[in-house]
Amino acid sequence: ETGGEEVLVAALFSSPEKARAFRERASHLDLPDNLGTIEDRDGLRRHALVARQAGADYAVIDPESGLTEAIPIEEWIR
Repeated sequence: ETGGEEVLVAALFSSPEKARAFRERASHLDLPDNLGTIEDRDGLRRHALVARQAGADYAVIDPESGLTEAIPIEEWIR
């Protein structure tokens, strides 16, 4: 809950298949066709840094329909 404020959340996925499935379900978001790959903890950190530079405050791993826990970007960068 944000008290009515707008919050940017980055979606990160544990596999290319999950990313593609999400993109298909969320076609209204006009997401890019290309995918970045996270190979290890340092790769996750790099993706979180890019998300932060894009303005994201939170990240969600493998989002599904309904409520999903968003984790502060700073926790991924440490």
